[in-house]
This record gives sequence, C-alpha cells and structure tokens, in this order.
Amino acid sequence: FLMYFRSTSGGRIEPTATLFRGNLAQYAVHRGRITREAARADIQACEAFPGEGAGAEELLHFPMLEASLPVERSLDRQIRLMRSRTERSWMRRVLRQDGYTSWVDSSAPAFESFHATLHVPYLRARFGAWSASPEVEQCRSLYQRRGSILFLAARDRPTEPVCGAMLLDDGTGVLGYHLNGFAVTGPWDADRTAEWTAALELALMKHAIEGSFARIDLGYTRGVLDDGLFVHKRRLGCHFTALAGSPAFHLHV
Repeated sequence: FLMYFRSTSGGRIEPTATLFRGNLAQYAVHRGRITREAARADIQACEAFPGEGAGAEELLHFPMLEASLPVERSLDRQIRLMRSRTERSWMRRVLRQDGYTSWVDSSAPAFESFHATLHVPYLRARFGAWSASPEVEQCRSLYQRRGSILFLAARDRPTEPVCGAMLLDDGTGVLGYHLNGFAVTGPWDADRTAEWTAALELALMKHAIEGSFARIDLGYTRGVLDDGLFVHKRRLGCHFTALAGSPAFHLHV
C-alpha cells in the first residue's frame, strides 16, 4: 500500500512507522491496541481472507488489476471501439501520416538488442530511482519459450528502432504485451513518446489481427481510477479483472 501514498514531488515515499509486525498468534495479543490505533486513522486497509465479503461500511478493493483488450476484425473497427474520442483521433492521425514501419523478430539477438538498447535505458530515463524490471534471466527464459519482439522504426530510418515491445504467445489465442522500451536520444520528450506509443500500439493491434488472436493481455495496472496506466488502457477499450493471486483488502475511509 505504500505505492498509494507516493509523493508526486520527486517520487518519494514519506517515512512510515511500523506499529506491529508478527503472526496471527502475536496479533491476537496486540489486537486491542491495534484496534484503538486504527480507530484514529483516516484510512484502514485490512487484507481479506479468500471469499470474504465487505461489511456495511467497507469497500472490498483489489489493488492489482489485469487489462484485457478484445481483438476486432479490422484496425478501423479496433479504433472505432476505443472509449476515448481523443484517443481515436490521435490513432487515426498517426495512421494517416504513415510515418513508421514495424516488424516482428523472434531471434535471440532481437531480445538482447531490445532489452539493452530500448527497455532498460527507457526505464532509467523515465522513472529514475523508481525504475524496476523483471530480472533479465527471467525475461530471457519467457522469451525463449514463447516470445517475440515487435520493433517500430521511422520510415526514413527503417533499421533504427525508436521503440519496441516484448510479446508472448501462450498458444491459447491471447497475445501478451509483456514489456516495452523506447530509444533515449536526449531530454525526456513526452509528446514524441506519446506518438511513438500510439504507433507501437497500432502495430501491436495490427499484428494481433493478422495473427487471429482473440485478445491482447495488456498486463498489470493499479486499481486506482486516476492512475495513468488505468486511464490509458481504459481509453483503448480494455476490460479489467482482478489479477490472479491479487490480495483483496477491506477499506474503511
């Protein structure tokens, strides 16, 4: 839950005090004190047992969601079913300009190039101390079993990828959008990255349509309605379900 209270100034987490840590037996001894302290809190969050519902004055919250995008019959229909008019207009503009070319590569060098030149540099440039990625060996193992890299390049420089995505095919008609990365060529440029993102997502949708996939798994997002990832994925037309294995929390505000 610390991620919920991350400061927007400098990406810092304010110091927190741990009032209790222990097992259920130890908790029983301290339960009275913890209950009294919780009564003075603005927000209480208590992990729920599996299948447990919420009380009359509580919300049952799943903080970890999985986004799934149904694949349509054509790219035009895919765009028409996006929930955001702005997103539809942006996608159509990028499509009309036709300034990018894309290709899919399943070779070992493709993964190494993507990870070293697009994924890791992008995380460090964009998120700094908050950057985090799965271990390279774990990613490489997934890639070797069922992965490919979708590369995107400007048409006037067709051999120099500006961004890319690691895709996973689980053989069940679901195309997983596992990782992405962008070329770091100078100071962070939000507008340029937004255009690259739109072009990459269009290439992803086109690949899914041509491969007859039923849906695209766009991965994890926090269950917060104004979270940037949640907003963007919802605008694309995603559906959301609780991530498998996600804990549920009783929230009392």
